Amino acid sequence: MKKFMVDSSEYPIVVDYSRSLEEMIKADNYKDVDGDITEEHFPLKGIGRQEVIITIIYFEHGVTSEKVFTETEKAGFRLSKIEELLALVEKYPEIHRKFLIGVLGSVWEDGIGNRWMPFLACFYGKHILRLRLITCNWHKNWRFAVVRK
Repeated sequence: MKKFMVDSSEYPIVVDYSRSLEEMIKADNYKDVDGDITEEHFPLKGIGRQEVIITIIYFEHGVTSEKVFTETEKAGFRLSKIEELLALVEKYPEIHRKFLIGVLGSVWEDGIGNRWMPFLACFYGKHILRLRLITCNWHKNWRFAVVRK
């Protein structure tokens, strides 16, 4: 039995590391961005322009972050990073209108030990980029961006 489902076809993107995280965010015209989504908390580590193929996955039932980590690893994927998610939405702007897309490949730990991951959503027509605790359970409406290793 499959542990997760692939939501749709693959999405080829290019991540341009000559841009800052702030420039990547501005390119997507978000109406609401969490103030803790900064390059200090989510440093970019790539160089130049990197081609990546994103796959969107989901689980049929609610899962924990640990289950997402384990099952994607076993299937030969790695979890996407914030810059890959931003490049995905820049190229495919309608992709997050139907569901929430999280990136567990970029996690920030705040000063009191909480671990947060970025996610994209569209609420009432407003594109948002927010943070969510990774200790939460993920219901079946959540999608995750992954990359084949």
